[in-house]
Amino acid sequence: MAEHGRILITGGAGYIGSVLTAFLLERGYSLSLLDQNPLAESVKRKAWKPGQLRTFYGDISDMSLVRSSMENVETVIYLAGVSDGRQGRKQPRHTLKVNVEAFEAFTDICVENKCSRFFFASTFGVYGNGYDIPLHESLTPRPAEPYSRSKLMAENILRVRQSHFKDVVVLRLAMVYGDSPRLKEEFIVNRLILDAARKGYIRIIGGAQRRPQIHVRDVARVFEELLHTQTGETGYQLFNVGQCNPSLEEIAREILDAGRGALTVFHQPPAAETDSFILDSGSWREFSGLNFKYDIGYAIDEFFTKKIDDAEVPVSFTEASYV
Repeated sequence: MAEHGRILITGGAGYIGSVLTAFLLERGYSLSLLDQNPLAESVKRKAWKPGQLRTFYGDISDMSLVRSSMENVETVIYLAGVSDGRQGRKQPRHTLKVNVEAFEAFTDICVENKCSRFFFASTFGVYGNGYDIPLHESLTPRPAEPYSRSKLMAENILRVRQSHFKDVVVLRLAMVYGDSPRLKEEFIVNRLILDAARKGYIRIIGGAQRRPQIHVRDVARVFEELLHTQTGETGYQLFNVGQCNPSLEEIAREILDAGRGALTVFHQPPAAETDSFILDSGSWREFSGLNFKYDIGYAIDEFFTKKIDDAEVPVSFTEASYV
């Protein structure tokens, strides 16, 4: 994959990053990785040629480290920073510092080093809670909390700097699910499947509310698609990227129908009216032609057949009930 040059993945040891890093290493890409946490050994072993993987461990705000990681880099895949709304609400100032201030300084160094392409993982949360129609890229963003506001600010920084790059592509990702060496158990689909496997029941609040979803392995495939696809123009491209828009009830039903055993679903009424979100990913599908391969059924198999809470055998049950 030498024609792509070296790729820097920030946040490359995280939930999405570790899956993406392994995926690209297996396909022969030369990678540099910048993360404050060490890369899982299972991912490191995917490198199969000398010098294929360079690792830089430290804070994304350390500009000396950033400069070191930029050596011979042609493409940046930016996953670093505060990565979910819960953490953003708890630490709004830290979120601004990392997701906006450090990001802006990082892009300055990219410009200095004449990086050619910049791919940025944003969130569908930038649309906010005010729309009752499918969320399309043409809608005006109305982020409602610190995390999504920080992502929109980072998008705008890239928009201002777009002329310095051959390609800038922003992906407003759906909620991500699926197994990873750096698992995020709190994400909705993961949480429901793991509760089913560990406890034998699922508790959902409401149930009708829809949440756009995409499997982490398909996120990796999306980024690889960008690596060997020319956008056709120099500048700024923006895409919503999601696989499906299930309700919590539909997710619970799919886990139940997988036949993994004695599973009960408890319903709890919401304390207030809950919003639904439907992400329109038609522009991405038209642009890329990429078909998603992994679904919630695949994730159910992942979690029920791996070691859960250090169990030595796959989790299994014998019958199912639904209440």
